[in-house]
Amino acid sequence: MTVPPARPNRTARILLAVAAVVAGVLVLICAVAVFANRDTPASPAPSPATLGPTPEAPVYPTLTTIQDGTWTVGVDMPAGTWRTDREVDVNCYWVVTVTGSNGTEQVSAGRVGGGHATVPVEVGQDFYSEQCGTWSKVD
Repeated sequence: MTVPPARPNRTARILLAVAAVVAGVLVLICAVAVFANRDTPASPAPSPATLGPTPEAPVYPTLTTIQDGTWTVGVDMPAGTWRTDREVDVNCYWVVTVTGSNGTEQVSAGRVGGGHATVPVEVGQDFYSEQCGTWSKVD
């Protein structure tokens, strides 16, 4: 006697059909999510600038002598008191201005009639001299 193959009952067939539909929907949802994001560029790794500044010790110039010309204090020359190396005459002229003012905001100025010129300067100032010769940092 031969036994016919078992046929799933109606409930089992419905459950299998529902499972197949659910699986198909899940695959469709995953596919949509993948393809929806493929045209969106990946976020770049954050640059060091977006992570915030890296604390670094400020670099100040270590010059101890300068010549006539224009100097930015804290950038080109260190802050402090500066004095001419030689006695100067009335042709020596110097001026200290606020950095960024293009020379319009004077802090101090002088034309020395004799002796050594002495000028204190601070960070945030520009120093200009003409016909004064060499200046040396005294403090």
